[in-house]
Amino acid sequence: MIRTALVLALAAAAAVPATLQAQDRWENQVRGQMARVAARAAERGYSMTPQYYYGRLRDGRSDVLNLNLSASQEYVIVAACDADCTDVDLALYESDGRVVTSDLRGDDLPVIEVPSGHGGTHPVKISMANCLANPCRYEIAVFTR
Repeated sequence: MIRTALVLALAAAAAVPATLQAQDRWENQVRGQMARVAARAAERGYSMTPQYYYGRLRDGRSDVLNLNLSASQEYVIVAACDADCTDVDLALYESDGRVVTSDLRGDDLPVIEVPSGHGGTHPVKISMANCLANPCRYEIAVFTR
């Protein structure tokens, strides 16, 4: 499964590259995690799309972003959060509100796989399930192959 491979690869990845330029250490943390995820995804034939989001959420809060997907592509959507976050969740919806797929596990690196056939604009909800020092930073990246 892609999720397991990405999480294992992330755990084994090297330190944050020195070239990352970020505004603060929390942003550096999430950007470093996502850079390592992107490198491992590329090894598996995925490339990052321009749909890349950075934000801040307080504990128990959520945000909804709209993703544009092509029905002919497979996608993997990944979120990462800073060291003060221990649980962040992702859910992708159809335009009518039905859940396409989600990762609601108690972890700080949710990964959702979207099979081909889901074209159009889709809301994705990110929820900060456990943030120890508000607000927590997060990033969402969309990969395709």
